[in-house]
Order: sequence, then C-alpha cells, then structure tokens
Amino acid sequence: MRFFAGVVIFFVLYSSIFAQNQLVIPIVNSHDISGNNQSAVVGKQIPDSIVFKVVDSHNNPMPGIPVNVAITKEPHWGSKSVLGDTLLYTDSQGMCATTYTLGNKKGLYQITASIFSNSPHNAITYSFEAKSRLWLFFLLAGVIGGLVFFLYGMNTMSSGLQKTAGDKMRTILSSLTRNNFIGLGIGALVTAIIQSSSATSVMLVSFVHSGLMRFKQTLSILLGATIGSTITVQLISFKLTDYSLAFVAVGGTLYMFAKKYSLRFWGESMFGFGLLFFGMVVMSESIAPIKSSPLFIDLFIHLQHPVLGIIVGALFTAIVQSSAASIGIFIILASQGLLTIESSIALVLGANLGTPVTALIASLKTSHDAKRVAITLLVYKILLVLFFIWFITPIAHYVSQSITNQNYSDELPRAIANIHTFFNITIAIIIFPCISLVEKLILRIKPLKSYEIQKQKTRYIDTTFINQPAIAMQLAKEETMRLGRKIQLSLELILKPFIENNPDYLETLNLQRIEAKDLRDAIKEYLLQTAQFDASKQRSEELFAIIHTLTELSHINDALTKVLHRRAEKWIERNYEFTESEKQEIEAYHTNTIQLYNTAMQVFAVYTIDDALRLKKTAKMQSHTALELEKQHYQRLLEREQIEHKNSKTYLELINMFKIIGEHAANIIPAS
Repeated sequence: MRFFAGVVIFFVLYSSIFAQNQLVIPIVNSHDISGNNQSAVVGKQIPDSIVFKVVDSHNNPMPGIPVNVAITKEPHWGSKSVLGDTLLYTDSQGMCATTYTLGNKKGLYQITASIFSNSPHNAITYSFEAKSRLWLFFLLAGVIGGLVFFLYGMNTMSSGLQKTAGDKMRTILSSLTRNNFIGLGIGALVTAIIQSSSATSVMLVSFVHSGLMRFKQTLSILLGATIGSTITVQLISFKLTDYSLAFVAVGGTLYMFAKKYSLRFWGESMFGFGLLFFGMVVMSESIAPIKSSPLFIDLFIHLQHPVLGIIVGALFTAIVQSSAASIGIFIILASQGLLTIESSIALVLGANLGTPVTALIASLKTSHDAKRVAITLLVYKILLVLFFIWFITPIAHYVSQSITNQNYSDELPRAIANIHTFFNITIAIIIFPCISLVEKLILRIKPLKSYEIQKQKTRYIDTTFINQPAIAMQLAKEETMRLGRKIQLSLELILKPFIENNPDYLETLNLQRIEAKDLRDAIKEYLLQTAQFDASKQRSEELFAIIHTLTELSHINDALTKVLHRRAEKWIERNYEFTESEKQEIEAYHTNTIQLYNTAMQVFAVYTIDDALRLKKTAKMQSHTALELEKQHYQRLLEREQIEHKNSKTYLELINMFKIIGEHAANIIPAS
C-alpha cells in the first residue's frame, strides 16, 4: 500500500514538474531579454547574458527546473567557443542565465537549451554572430565602395542614355514648350530618358542663362522632371541584383568592342545599369552585420521622427547629389530591416528636399533668370514636404497593412518606390493649375532688375591677373571660346524662324546679339589692359590672334542677328514657305556651315598648321557648293513652280550669308 502511494506521489510530482513545463523566450515589459541574436568580435564574450525561462501550462514561472545548455553549431570544427555553464537551475522567476564566449572563427554560432518535458517547446535554439576584428573597417569599406559603384553606375547609365538620345533632347527642351501641358510632358519624358532630374534642371539653368529659353518656359518642365525622376527609383526597386554582373558583362562588351557609336552608347548605359545594381549588392552585404549592433539599431530607430528623418534624407541627398541614389540606399536599409516604414517615408521626403542642391550649385554664376530656375525646383520640393509631412503615419499604416510578412523584404522596396512616385505625381497635379502663381512667387523671391537681361557678365577673365599676361591671355582665350559658343547658338537657331515661321526665336536672337556684343567689348578691353604689362613679340602675336578672332566672330554675329534677323521678321510677317526641295537644300547647307564653324573654333582652341589648312580647304568646298545651289535654284525658276519666285530672294540670301559665315569662320586662324 505504501509502495502504491509512493508511485502515485512520484507520478504527480513528475507531471507537475516535467510534463507540462516548457521553455519560452523571457520578456519583460514587451522587451525581449533573452540575449538571442547578439554579435561580438571573434574570441570575445557576447555583451549580454543568455537568459532562459521555464513556465507551466498556465504561463506561471517554474523555479528549480534543470536546464541543459549545449553548443549545437559553429562555423568551423574546432572554433573553440565556450559556454559559461551547461547545467542551470531556474530561480524564483523561472529564469536562469549563462554566458557565452565566441570561437576564433567568424560566422554563425548556435546553442540549444532543453528541459526534460513532454511539451513540444522543450528546447530553444539561440543564434549569435562572430565578426572579424576589423569588421567596422570592412563595413565602412564595403558601404563606401558599394556607394561608389552605385553612383558611378548611375552617372554612367545617365551619360550613356544622354549620348544615345543625342542633341534631340536639347532640341525638344528648347523648342517644344509652347504651353504648360507640353512642357509638363516634355519634362517627364526627357528626365525619364536621361534618368536624372538633376541633369534636366542643370540643362534648363544653362538654357535660360544662355537666352535659349525663357524662365517662364521652365516652370512646367521642372514640374514634369519631378515625375520623370521617379522612373529611376522604380527601376532600382525591382530585384535585379542577381543579374547585375550579366548587365555589366553585356554592356561592357558592347562599350569596348562595338563599332557603331549607337551600340557603344547603349553598352555604356547597360554597363552603368549593371554596376548600379552590383553596388547595391555590395552595400547590402556590407550593411548586414549592423543588424545585430544595438548602437546602429538605436540610431535608425531615431529616424522615425519625421523632422529628423527629413533632415538626414536631405543632407545625404545634397552630398551624393542624386535623389535616386539616396532613395536606393534607403531601400537597401529598409530591406535589411534597419528602417521602419515611417522612417523610410521621412527619408524619401528628405531626399526630395535635397534634390535641388545640384541645380542651385549650377546656378551660382549665372543670370538672375537662371537662378530662378533652381529656386523654382526648390519651391516645388518644399511644397511637397510641407504637404505630405502630416500624412507620414497614415501612409505608413496603409503600407504596413498591404505588405505581407512572408514577402516583406521584396514588397517593401516596391512600396518605397511607389510612395516616391505618388508624392511627385500628386504634388504635380496640385501645383500645375497654379503655375502662374508660382511664377509670381519666384519673382517676389528673386525680383526683376531694371537691366538684368541685357548685360551678360564675363565668366573667365579676371582683372587680378592683368599683371600676369601668360595667365591673362589664356583666360581671354577661354572667354573668346565662350563667346564663340554663344554665337554658335545663334547660328543653330537662325534657320528655325524660316522653317517653322515661329517669331519666338527672334527675341532670343536679339538677346544673343546684345550679349555677344557686350562680351566682345569686355574681352577687347581686358586684352588691351593686359598688353601694357608685356609687349614681347609672343604676347603681341597672341593678342593679335585673339582680337582677329573676335573681329571674325563679330562679322558672323552681325550676319546672323542683323541681316538674317531682319529677313526673318519679313519672312514671318508675309507668311512665306519654302518648297520641300528648297528646304532640304538650305537645311543641308546650314548643317555644313555649323560643322565648318565648329571646326574653326576647335582650331582656335588647339591651333596647328595642318588643321588650319584643312579648314581653308573645307571653306573653299563650301563656297563651291553655294555656287552650285545658286545654279540649281535658277534652273528651277526657269522650269518649274511659280511659288519659288517669291522665295527666291530669301533663298539666295540665306545661301549667300551662310557662305559668308563659312568664309569668316575659315579666317579665324590664318593658314600660315
């Protein structure tokens, strides 16, 4: 009887102690204190103790329960990791703790704690990471190296796409912006093609500065550029990292070995595209170790504060000068679990706010109108941030509800890209009807001056170098080349009023004439002041060459902005049109004249006798072509359409003036 009673008591004790007990992760105030997922340098003890907890079926702590702990995984055999204790007993709170020293090999370590119990939770495995002693150095090197790959790839891709698109993008920007709807579409299209809103904004700054466009035209284009810039982020958000080296291989092969320039440019774009994603791979792998670092985790948690997140995002974008690049890096951090959805949204807003920095830097030494372009982009981005900063929490809640836990790392990058797109499209829709109000606001911020458009300041010549003639002559030459580029713009534009019957170009041509004249006079005055400090033969020859070039450029500018400008006014007033054959001949001859002019300026930049002789030969061929075109024109007048009679005078004058321009261009540098 006593034996039977003893068996019953043992069974009851066994059931109460073992059968319903289970190991659980110890949590205090919703905070995990288990010590799981820690990291330390190889051979070092992990910072926090490893804590286990035993509870019964009613979740009550069980004291005095034996817990066996064993090392179950090391990165290499013989890594020599050490547990503080392998047999533990729970205290009054049902908890026990031990320490763990990692082995001498970096990688993943695991320990398993178990109790004798019929519960399915009778064992728990904890994981730890051993990092190299130089892990912080390798992390920084990997992140910076990956960022360099990323930025270089983005710049290479953008450069290749711009070369592929060619000067057509510039033509589109400068000529197809007659109303705001077209400007919005053109801005989005061009930015999507060249993959850089910064490049678009800088291009607009230079166009306005040179007089090729008016400030008012850029308002809608900049708004469109904010939409087009989201395409790059959308591409980055797709999981193409596995194919990064394939893009590098194919693109690099085309870039190095293709004979056609178009294929080489596409190859350059593909190479940059692949390099961009390869940089993302490098950064992602380098950032991985900081997931177990409390210091970095606390740092990223603070970014949940909207204002701090926006400031950090703006500063980072200002440094890398690419919103797409900064958002790409934020996507990597979010994919690694280092950023919450709230902090990701704040950083995206900040990235948008930092975008105008590139345009602002480019506008520092430009005209007031050009500065207004950069200020406009800044105003757009400030309005975007002010509008959406109040909706960070609801947007984050909506996104968190729509993302599944199983595909979190895949869906979150797409969500961030979609948020960026949503922000920019929404703000464009809001601002577009109010563009005229934005223009008034910008003019209040940067008001008009009484004589700001007419006078173009010099860029290169500096009076502090007048007493150093060698440097001063080079600066004068650079300024003369800049003058040549301004006149080239007039040469490229001069045919458009005749072909398109559009009077808008006449205003630009008139501004170009005044600016070119002022710039020419400034260069001449600077040269004469410089000549007082060195009257040697070499300096005199240099001075004569530059002044001679200025004279020839003045003749070309007069031919364009005086003679042909007046002819264009009458042509548009009478609404004349060339026949198709006349148009083709004039356009072809005009193109040849531009090429001859460009060659002449290249010869001026780097003078050689052989180049000068070839230039003279090309000019003679150009004059001979003009004679042939004149003969063909008279032949058509005798044989065909009456409409050619009223076009005849303008046709012949255009051919003759282009021939004269070619002759002046050939005279820029004497052949001997």
